[in-house]
Amino acid sequence: MILTLPSIKSSSQIRLEFTYTSTFLPSDTPVKLEDLAFERAAVLFNLAALYSQLAEAEDRSNRDGLKRASDFYQVMFRFSAFNPFQLI
Repeated sequence: MILTLPSIKSSSQIRLEFTYTSTFLPSDTPVKLEDLAFERAAVLFNLAALYSQLAEAEDRSNRDGLKRASDFYQVMFRFSAFNPFQLI
């Protein structure tokens, strides 16, 4: 699997505002950022977390489950090893 993201010379070319709220304290004031690199990092982190959960949920007591878990962990590693700040 190859991850491709749009090539942008500067994050200032795109004016998107992302709103973040605390998972642990939902009553806190949301934070608004126009940082595309931070949003890319957050998305990649969430994808890596998803694939680690998929791997953990596999039945690793048999060969097929172990193979699927290994595949999920490899995909997770690709997301976690990708550096979104190199694109900007």
